Amino acid sequence: MDWNKFWTDIQSWVTGTGIKLLISLIVLVVSFIVINIIAKAIDKRGKKLQETKKVDKTIYRTLSHVTKIGLKILVVVALIGYLGLDTSGITALIASLGVGVGLAVNGTLSNLAGGFLLLVTRPFKVDDYIAANGYEGTVEDILICYTKIRTFDNKAVYLPN
Repeated sequence: MDWNKFWTDIQSWVTGTGIKLLISLIVLVVSFIVINIIAKAIDKRGKKLQETKKVDKTIYRTLSHVTKIGLKILVVVALIGYLGLDTSGITALIASLGVGVGLAVNGTLSNLAGGFLLLVTRPFKVDDYIAANGYEGTVEDILICYTKIRTFDNKAVYLPN
């Protein structure tokens, strides 16, 4: 084994791919921190508006959650492309997995559509008292797939949308 060739190969990998990998990791960590700060700022702004102008806090909670997940996915896909991996193969894999998962979670997808309808039509909002699916309680949170209520005996119940 030729140690000089081995050492030269290691040096060329570190100066090329190694630096790209290190930059990608730094960008990933920093961007995730910034994304979490943005999501918290949206949530905090929603709380301030809710106190002063009686704006519904459900919108800001959902917006914060969707923003955080969407931006993190965007950063990961961008970094995969930066590292030089072929994103068309990854895209095809994600699309085929999406079809399989979509067929497997048909009920959840209907809950997702129900969640959007709840957010748009607003039949109830956070802190309302409701009765649904044999449960009664105060709405604590309305998310995309389920609604969390607190019953009179202080139990948390998650109702599908």
